[in-house]
Amino acid sequence: MNAYVISLDSTRHERADPTCQHFSKARRLDRVFMYPAVTPEDFELDEVTHPFARATIRQGLFQKETNKNQHETRSRDTTMQLSHETQVACALSHISLWNLCKELGEPIIVAEDDSRPNNLDTRLGYLKSDPAMDDADMVLLQCASFPFSSEAVDKSLLRRVTDYWGATCYYLTPEGAEVLLEHALPITMHIDCYMSYCITGSGLQVFSVPNANDQSVLSPSTLMHQSIWGVRVVRLQFYIAALGVLLVVMIVSLIWVACKKGAKK
Repeated sequence: MNAYVISLDSTRHERADPTCQHFSKARRLDRVFMYPAVTPEDFELDEVTHPFARATIRQGLFQKETNKNQHETRSRDTTMQLSHETQVACALSHISLWNLCKELGEPIIVAEDDSRPNNLDTRLGYLKSDPAMDDADMVLLQCASFPFSSEAVDKSLLRRVTDYWGATCYYLTPEGAEVLLEHALPITMHIDCYMSYCITGSGLQVFSVPNANDQSVLSPSTLMHQSIWGVRVVRLQFYIAALGVLLVVMIVSLIWVACKKGAKK
């Protein structure tokens, strides 16, 4: 198998070069290629994104009919929504490799420039011998630690993935690439979120090697992610949780006062 490490020129020396060196040490790989990443200068936003994505990418500025005719910032509703053009570039980099996989007609390994899985040869070994590989469109070699859910497969060390985020490093077949490419454009959301939705939405068969979800959510990113506080659902969950805590405190306080009065009687 060949591995392709997505490389951004501006961070190549500190990110892609060490990652390529890490993958080059794996005995189970034939070759490791540094694959040029797509950048915002390489595409027109209107041509590759859905309006759903552009609404938040362009800072969500929209005209609101008020007396002052002011512009207001529209925040993201969920974490799957995009917030910067670099995230579109990331998606196009993966889509480009899906096309390459389909054209080559053979499986490839796709890796982002910060993916350096521990025991890489062991992880790659599962791809050669596990019986579940007969059904696999894609196998996660490394992904984010959260969210992640999977289920056991009979007579297999691989697990069937039902939900995940993080397109850090994965094995992809031409059949899997074809499924992913069917609705890849226009881009509507984070690429790893799209890939996860393809499991139930398009029948993509995704498996994972043991301990694949060991990529920290705190890993440095070049994708210009906005603060999680900018997501409406997250803010709502925080407010509800805070209100719940406040109600519990009030109820406990009332019970304590009532008990204290009863003890005095």
